[in-house]
Amino acid sequence: MKNKFVYLDNAATTPILAEAAAAITRADEELFFNPSAAYGQALEVKKRLDDASKKLLESLGAKGYGIVFSSGATEANNLIIQGGMKKNKQLIISAGEHPSVYECAKTLKNNGTEVLYAPLNKDGTTDLNWLRANVTSKTGLVSIMHVSNETGAINNLTEIVKIVKKVNSACIIHSDGAQAIGKTDVNLAASGVDAYTTSAHKFGGPKGVGALIVKNGIGVKPIVFGGGQQRGLRSGTENTAGILGMCKAAEIAIKGCLNNRLLYTEFKKIFLETLDKNRVEYKLNSCLNCVPGIVSLSFTGLKGEVLLHMLEEHDILIGTGSACSSKAPDNRTLKGMGRSNGEINGAIRISFGVCNTSAEVRQAAAILADAVKKLEDSK
Repeated sequence: MKNKFVYLDNAATTPILAEAAAAITRADEELFFNPSAAYGQALEVKKRLDDASKKLLESLGAKGYGIVFSSGATEANNLIIQGGMKKNKQLIISAGEHPSVYECAKTLKNNGTEVLYAPLNKDGTTDLNWLRANVTSKTGLVSIMHVSNETGAINNLTEIVKIVKKVNSACIIHSDGAQAIGKTDVNLAASGVDAYTTSAHKFGGPKGVGALIVKNGIGVKPIVFGGGQQRGLRSGTENTAGILGMCKAAEIAIKGCLNNRLLYTEFKKIFLETLDKNRVEYKLNSCLNCVPGIVSLSFTGLKGEVLLHMLEEHDILIGTGSACSSKAPDNRTLKGMGRSNGEINGAIRISFGVCNTSAEVRQAAAILADAVKKLEDSK
């Protein structure tokens, strides 16, 4: 059945792909055995999980890496930051990190860990000159996201690795890649990162499953204890159906990445051109080099949340920023980019998905333009 609404908040979550849903149903019906059991049916489930893991690693260019499946990117980020940090070492994260990284770092800081925050450039990327000046032999872990969930800004992981490893080859370099799969190319071995996070529901997979991909030989301590599954790094019976659904969705998203970029580039063009034709003034927070599927823009003097609800009345669903920090009083990323309070308060986020159409995008932009004009006329 066709949805009656236009969904443009795909950075928050995506509809599950039919192929991923089918993989989940098959697993629930046929592969319900505990993969840790000793009989043949359970061993077959274990083999299916191993095969899916291997295929996912290959598709991400992760030769020489292992994978730990989790309940999502939040758990995976906590695992690498809490489990990868060594005593008396320094942690560096960017000022624009997702709350699952930022709040984890804050907790470590409150417990005595030295935490430094790499500032953002005006385009939303991390300031690499600052990183060059501040990485030392004391730095134990650096965590900088691949793609910003707020603006779509892409950080250069290869350059980050070069900068850090030149000063401290023992430092662990992690990147939260929750927004990257299906939107930009991912090749972990080529980038050189030591650990990388993914989240299934960001690319057409199920909610409640994600993964931490870790280079072999990197020391990470578990933060969940129990039966010692997944090489002791994450105890608990594996979510077979979720993992297979995630791997199927990832396979489709990675194969379709180029087509997705072309599609989203066209959507972004239509959206902004429609606003321009309606003579609406806005400030674009997403730069030319951002992933085209995430578009952040500000209407100074208006409130983004009010615009969100005005569009919702027309069955158009958008975001104002990270769904994991939607109740926060401001936006750390936009603030770090030097945006004014008026620009931050008037910010909205449009994020496209494979289920969208050009007609929907044009319609949404036209209705947004009308909403902006109504609010401006009422001032």
